Amino acid sequence: MAPVDESFNRYAPRMPKEPVLVIDGRRSFVAAWPPGAVCEECGVEQPRGGGYVGPVLGERVDYPKPDARYTCPPCARAKLGLGERELSGHMCQHCEDDSDLHIDGLRFLPGELDSMSDAERLEHVSAKYEYAERGWQVLEVESAPQLTAGTGVGWAVYFKAARQLW
Repeated sequence: MAPVDESFNRYAPRMPKEPVLVIDGRRSFVAAWPPGAVCEECGVEQPRGGGYVGPVLGERVDYPKPDARYTCPPCARAKLGLGERELSGHMCQHCEDDSDLHIDGLRFLPGELDSMSDAERLEHVSAKYEYAERGWQVLEVESAPQLTAGTGVGWAVYFKAARQLW
């Protein structure tokens, strides 16, 4: 196993389909690793699709990064006790950086949610998109006309991780 190539002078953006995690007290996200980097848990090199790197700020990691620690996604999930689908199915697009609050922009048939109470809307959206099964807790569903397109009516779904992991 070769040491991390500290001459690797590039940056790698965060891969948005995987959640940002706090591993051993450091903010980490999935990004490409430099040559020679290995998972500190199992020793795997260059996991396909990237692996967790931290500590990081913002939405990209700049290499060389001598203080970086690397954890492959399966080891990161195991270390935090995350289930296979937990915290999956969301790509931050409308979310604030470093916030525990997430937002999905969804489209529904005209009138599908209009006559429901707030509680009914929460239950309907949670069940239809399996938020609870994926480890999320829906907090609010509100009309978002800016997301309306074609025949779909836009709604914003605000949610967070169902349990605190760090």
